Amino acid sequence: MTIDRSNSKAVTAREEGTVLLLVILILTLISVLVLSWAQEWRTELKLASNFGEAHKCQRLAEAGIYYALGKLVTAKTAELSGMNAVAPRPRGPPAPSGRETSSPMCWNWRMAWWRSG
Repeated sequence: MTIDRSNSKAVTAREEGTVLLLVILILTLISVLVLSWAQEWRTELKLASNFGEAHKCQRLAEAGIYYALGKLVTAKTAELSGMNAVAPRPRGPPAPSGRETSSPMCWNWRMAWWRSG
């Protein structure tokens, strides 16, 4: 019993090339799957980050509104309680002569001084 080696080597060489192509094809498919999975997770992470930032911005805007409302309530309370008290001395420029000084005092928020109204 003799084995013909010349014919088996040619088949083996062809099979080795086929196996190499199959391995390359399988590695390509696996890499495509991994890359698509990574892209999906990247998108999910961006969406989660955007949702968190939008939530944070909404809460900051609401906080600003409530802060401003609190300041307005405090100013109105001080104004109403100050009607019975003596008005503080104005820190702004003196009123021009000839102007009535009996008018109520107003707080100028931008300039931070009292002026007669």
